[in-house]
Amino acid sequence: MPKPFDLFAEFAKFGAQQKISLRDADAAPAFITHVTNAVDCALADSALVHGLRAEAMFEAMLVSLGGYALLKPEDVGRVHPGDAFCVPDFRVVLKDGRQWLIELKNVYIDEPGCQKRQVMTRAYRERLEAYAAATGGELKLAVFWAKWAMWTLVTPEKLIDANGDLTLDMLSAIEVSEMGELGDRMVGTRPHYVSVCFPILRRQVPWLPTAL
Repeated sequence: MPKPFDLFAEFAKFGAQQKISLRDADAAPAFITHVTNAVDCALADSALVHGLRAEAMFEAMLVSLGGYALLKPEDVGRVHPGDAFCVPDFRVVLKDGRQWLIELKNVYIDEPGCQKRQVMTRAYRERLEAYAAATGGELKLAVFWAKWAMWTLVTPEKLIDANGDLTLDMLSAIEVSEMGELGDRMVGTRPHYVSVCFPILRRQVPWLPTAL
């Protein structure tokens, strides 16, 4: 059985916050109650649940595509100084050696034809970019457009407005999406694509088991 490093780290953090020894007989039951309450709160937060689901989907998709040399969840543990940096969700090392720090967003807008939302403020983006620069990577933003079940991957600094904020619409994101770098491909055709169907009556082809 693997040693529960992450779980014990949370237990230690809880003990420090509550100023209680981890060997105290009341420490473990109190921690279990704390975890139960935290899970209940998390389940009631739909944005959190959908966001974590999108992260799991993105990781599984990249693993299936295989367009990377290394893939690792990045936003774990502590970072100092915390006010200067914001840690993106994933680190991806591409097969050519480039390193991408990918932040994920789950966007759900009920109106299919109006998929547009502000996804980053300037302050938030700059803290993400500071972390990426300090660790030798380039910041990317992956968005899951839930209404269309579609992913896009863009470079935020190329799409910011005059204030440094990033408002993204799905069609513009598709045009500049970099998902192909990770192995995602789409089949396209040159316009105009025409499909022609010719009905055939059963009496003309008697060997067909059923009529078309």
